[in-house]
Amino acid sequence: MIKYLTFAKSKNGLSYEEFVDYYNNKHIPLCMELLPILKKSTIRRNYLQKDKVIFPPNFEGELEYDVVTETIWHSQETFNEFLAATNNPEIQAKITADEVNVFEKGTRVVIVDVHENKADI
Repeated sequence: MIKYLTFAKSKNGLSYEEFVDYYNNKHIPLCMELLPILKKSTIRRNYLQKDKVIFPPNFEGELEYDVVTETIWHSQETFNEFLAATNNPEIQAKITADEVNVFEKGTRVVIVDVHENKADI
């Protein structure tokens, strides 16, 4: 399994609802259309709830990101196909052009090494 996380900040001026709607119903479908290999992955969008920060207590201020998206590849082969497809300049240009509608600059994508602890219940 290969997993990467995308950290992104909502474009200034979008409400939470507008951000979620655009990301779920416009940006992700565009990416799926341009990169059909994404259909072989699992994608989870985790929207941070700014008013429900539990640590540190009494947090005030702005969160650095509004969404953490997990993309999980179940084989190295499909991940490699995805990387090859993303190197297409035309595809990258279309995705980048749409990102300005939903994200502030500064999106980060990081491959992660997953370690799990399972609770004994």
